[in-house]
Amino acid sequence: MKTHTFETIEELSASAAQTICDLTIKAISKNSLFTLALSGGTTPQSLYQKLSNKPFKDKMPWKDIHFFFGDERMVSYKNPLSNFYTAKQRLFSLVPVSESNIHKIPTENNTPAEASKKYEKVLKNFFSFQKSIIPVFDVIILGVGQDGHTASLFPGDITLKEKEKLTVAVDSPKSAPMVSRVSLTLPVINAARNVVFLVSGKNKTTIINQVFNEYSKEKTKTLPAAMVQPEGNLIWFIGK
Repeated sequence: MKTHTFETIEELSASAAQTICDLTIKAISKNSLFTLALSGGTTPQSLYQKLSNKPFKDKMPWKDIHFFFGDERMVSYKNPLSNFYTAKQRLFSLVPVSESNIHKIPTENNTPAEASKKYEKVLKNFFSFQKSIIPVFDVIILGVGQDGHTASLFPGDITLKEKEKLTVAVDSPKSAPMVSRVSLTLPVINAARNVVFLVSGKNKTTIINQVFNEYSKEKTKTLPAAMVQPEGNLIWFIGK
């Protein structure tokens, strides 16, 4: 695990953007393809802005990058609560990425269960060239909620025990906006070549300490963020 700490979100975003850019170029040189699962929340928005501006806008091989989502709320794609909406406003509309390279979670005109099932099919179809039954993303970007949730995997939820499904429908707890969601499961997240956490704000200090405390002890993990222990690299970008 690598941990990088920054004084400002500007510094955090610049460093994260450079890391994403380097990983993208390296992966494409080997596989002619880069798969990136995006996160919702405020901190990733700053990263998206960095990537959509020079120098990264010119450096990133956009035509070879395929975008996915770690989770999504069951709202319209035009709703500001949608992670796709945010990514479109801050990134997709500003860079030369093909619409066919953007793999949205099908929240419109579907129930949460239907959306989950259809997105799992999207993943299976796209990653069919891989021998593994679990998709292996090049990078999955995650955040951490004040309750320790990540993606849309919440503490104590039955979805944390899922071993076979790639995606799950999730009922949001009272602490979150009361909108059902769809999320990647822990087996998919932990199969990634690189998992990148982006966390900033003084209000996240306590939960970050709790997550790191669970990392360091051989006890049963209770926080979803601490259950993220990928086979590949785990990188934390933490802003004050």
